[in-house]
Amino acid sequence: MDNESTKLVAPILSAVFGYSAECRARVATNHTALRALLRERGVAVVRAHYEGSGDSGQFEEFEIVDAGGRGGDETLSAEEEARLKEHFYDLLECRHGGWENNEGGYGDFQWTVTSDELTHDHNDYFQDVENTYHEGYADIFPNTGEGVES
Repeated sequence: MDNESTKLVAPILSAVFGYSAECRARVATNHTALRALLRERGVAVVRAHYEGSGDSGQFEEFEIVDAGGRGGDETLSAEEEARLKEHFYDLLECRHGGWENNEGGYGDFQWTVTSDELTHDHNDYFQDVENTYHEGYADIFPNTGEGVES
């Protein structure tokens, strides 16, 4: 890469990788505190489903399950639930930044808080086009490469 190209690309790479580094730092910082909070509140599992496309996306479903397998919607305060959702957004951005752009994507998280196991199943939407271009009749009339004689 020449010097001029480096000058143009370097700020973009810095912004992209800088964001990724910041995102990873937030996940590392918040993970332990959130796990302790959830355990204190008796949360056993957190499930989250997200969808996005056309440059916007959000978590569609967010489920908190206690140790008895019951939903615990009132387990966390609104502020605590917002912190938890931000944690999942950060996890998503670290792995699939731009997941909501263009055709977008969707997926599911499941965090088993008691064992600190996390699964993340992500799917990207995509649009595919296959093009074929032909000139003449050679594919139809392979012996002559010509059209039908009149």
